[in-house]
Amino acid sequence: FGPLDRAGTGRADQFALVREVARRYRIDVWPRDVILHLRGGPTSPGADADFAGQRRLKNGAEVLAAMRATVLDFVGPQPMGDPRGRHSPRVRVHGSLVGLPGAGAVAPPTTNSSFLSQVRLFVRCALLVGTTGAGMTNMIFMPPSGVVLVLQPRGVAEFFTAMASGCGHYGIAHFVSCSVDPVQGTEHEGLSARLCGPIVPCKNRAAFACHVQVDVPAFVTVFRDALSFAFMSRAGMP
Repeated sequence: FGPLDRAGTGRADQFALVREVARRYRIDVWPRDVILHLRGGPTSPGADADFAGQRRLKNGAEVLAAMRATVLDFVGPQPMGDPRGRHSPRVRVHGSLVGLPGAGAVAPPTTNSSFLSQVRLFVRCALLVGTTGAGMTNMIFMPPSGVVLVLQPRGVAEFFTAMASGCGHYGIAHFVSCSVDPVQGTEHEGLSARLCGPIVPCKNRAAFACHVQVDVPAFVTVFRDALSFAFMSRAGMP
C-alpha cells in the first residue's frame, strides 16, 4: 500500500485488517479519495419522536462544494494524489444530500448502503470528513495512516479522534455549532459537555437533535491542513 509511517497504537492490526478485506473481496486498495460522511435521515422506527428526521449536516451541500474547490486549489497545475503520487484525489459522499438546499447542483444521488459497497468506498479513502456518528466507524476500512477530520458538535461526547488514533490514522477535531442549541429550554441548559455526557437524556438530545451548521471559511482552513497531511504535493502549499 505504501502507507506513510505515522504513530498509532493499532496501526499493525489495521494494516492486517485492510489487507484481509482486500484479499477476501478482491478490492484494489488505493488511498486516493476524500470522503464527506453525512449522517442524517430519519432515525430508526421507535426512536424518540423529538429526534425524528434530525442529525443533519445542515449546510452539507455548501461544505461539499467548498471541499471540491479547496482540493482543486490545493492540487494546482501539477499531478498529485495518493501516497504513490500518481492521481488527483476525488471528493466522494458517504450518505445522501437528498433534501438539502442546493444538493442537486453539486452531487448526484449516492448508493453506498450495502456492506461491500461501503468497504469498497472506504478502502480508497485517504481523508475522511464527517460529523460524529456511527458511520464514522467505517474508518476501520481505511488504509493505515489516513486522516480523519471530525466535525465535532459542541456539547456532544467525542471519541472518534481517539478511534482514529487507535486505527493508526491522524485524528483532527474541528468544533462546529448546532444551528439551534438542542438543550436550550431544558433542565440541562448551560451544562458543559463533560457534565452533559454522563446524563443520558442530555447526551442523547445533544447528539441526536443537533442540526450541524459549519462555518465554511473556518472549516476550509482546517480542511486544507488535513489535505496536506493526507496527500503528497508540491503544489498549492502556502
